[in-house]
Amino acid sequence: AVTPSATSPKRPTLAVWHGYLLGATGSNIYTHQLVDSWIRAGHDVILACQEPDPTRHPRIHEVVHLAHDLATGEVTDARRQAVREPEPGHGRCTMVVPDVHALLPVYVLDRYEGFDVHRVVDLDEAQLEAYAADHAAAMRWVVEHHAPAGVLINHAAPLPAAIGPVLEAAGVPYAVKVHGSELEYALVEDARLVAPAAEALRRSAAVLVGSEHIERRTRELLGDASVEGRVWTVPPGVDLERFHPIGTDDGSRREAHDRLVAVLEERVSANRAGRGPVQRAQVAELVAAAGRDRTRLDRLVDDLAAIGGSYEERHVERDAADTVRALELDEDARALVFVGKLIPQKGVQVLLAALPQVLRRHPDVQLVVAGFGPLRDGFEAMLVAMARRDAATLDHLAGGMGALSGEGGAQLPHLRGWLDLLRERGELEAWLDDAAAARVDEHVTWLGLVDHGVLAELWPLAEASVVPSVLAEAFGMVAAEAAACGCVPVVSDHSGLADAATVIEGDRVAPVRFTIAEPVGTAVDTLAAALIERLDLPVGERMRQSAAARANVARAWGWDELAVRVAELMTDS
Repeated sequence: AVTPSATSPKRPTLAVWHGYLLGATGSNIYTHQLVDSWIRAGHDVILACQEPDPTRHPRIHEVVHLAHDLATGEVTDARRQAVREPEPGHGRCTMVVPDVHALLPVYVLDRYEGFDVHRVVDLDEAQLEAYAADHAAAMRWVVEHHAPAGVLINHAAPLPAAIGPVLEAAGVPYAVKVHGSELEYALVEDARLVAPAAEALRRSAAVLVGSEHIERRTRELLGDASVEGRVWTVPPGVDLERFHPIGTDDGSRREAHDRLVAVLEERVSANRAGRGPVQRAQVAELVAAAGRDRTRLDRLVDDLAAIGGSYEERHVERDAADTVRALELDEDARALVFVGKLIPQKGVQVLLAALPQVLRRHPDVQLVVAGFGPLRDGFEAMLVAMARRDAATLDHLAGGMGALSGEGGAQLPHLRGWLDLLRERGELEAWLDDAAAARVDEHVTWLGLVDHGVLAELWPLAEASVVPSVLAEAFGMVAAEAAACGCVPVVSDHSGLADAATVIEGDRVAPVRFTIAEPVGTAVDTLAAALIERLDLPVGERMRQSAAARANVARAWGWDELAVRVAELMTDS
């Protein structure tokens, strides 16, 4: 993109309405990247969100904290805080913080310090109405004081129904970006949200979806009329300057490994409250005790939950830099990477269960897990039980570990199905033997919550980025970013992941998908086979496919071009 000069005509002010923070999850990162591109292009941007530390984001220049009267719905105070000056020729970002009175409705339950967090579907009518009123008040203030040319509202529910009428009354066009989480974790469960969301989309200037899958699901849940004539597929973008390959010689790999360790050391120094060796030892002891005593086994999940509450999960893990330093990533290492939240839907249990088969064929493989979430301690317990050949503990975890997520559903069906399938085949003992012989738990490195600065150094060193989601995804953002680094992904063949895989494969990359199908236990076999097939490729072919995947992503998903398209659609121009 061409950066405008200081004398360029002023570009219209754009606004993004986002109910959450600016890191760690897909819609947060999407918002952050979109704002960055607009600022570089010379737009002033109003960004409404609840980010607690705007100083972490170099494109935020001012913060306005709003307060409003609950009775009248009018903003009574707008406290401004200067953060930094914009760069010459760039636009200015004003972050507006709506006064939500600490209520943070989410789609997947999580912990956020300083907020009263509830799933959207668990809010009562009074809470929903109050949350809508909070955002409507903030939107009226933004229209009055900043007069945006158009507004992008993230997620189909509940915010479009809350602020769409404000914008319509003011004559300001708006677009709705459907991210997918609200479809699968709110609209599919809560009929109260459906009619208001459908009407808000119907009255919008445009409905933006990241993939054909999301358009299909939006039509299924909200009706064709909600999107007819106004739906556009605009996938998320990839920061091609940040995410890029490295040289293939040993010197380049050693330098990249050193940079990765240095970045992790910096993150660990800044955040010392993350998980560490103490919790690792506690999990190992719990699994050992469960193997000796049935009463301890019965309360294993509760004990794991207690460990989960003893550290700050939204930090890099305390020994991340040390464990990565010990990995031999400066040679032609066979490293696999998982990036994502540690919840049942992301399928980490499938990946861990596939490791014994992969290690039997490629005994030097290392799996690096970059992510945080409520199943962190449960997944480590699963690995320890595998290494101990403890089938009873694995059965217990398969039947109860899902409860750690706090969303109902204790069972992990794909792990449960895999154990059942092994028993039917008479192969459970052999699989446990493989896990124990490989010391499978020693082949997994846990990083905790990391940012793009870490991932940009990690992916170029890896053989494959594994995205084993067992439920629908709006788009394969993690797969796209990994491919931009030359790290060819291996993804579940469904939903937006399949759409992303089609682009990444192009006509020069071998298929990167595996099947999540019935019976659910077979997903472990299909993932293991896909990983082994990729690891088996000769080095020359791996390098060729790596370059092709990068080229395919660069053609399809450059951020600046996509940001221009979003701006056009949301301003109805």
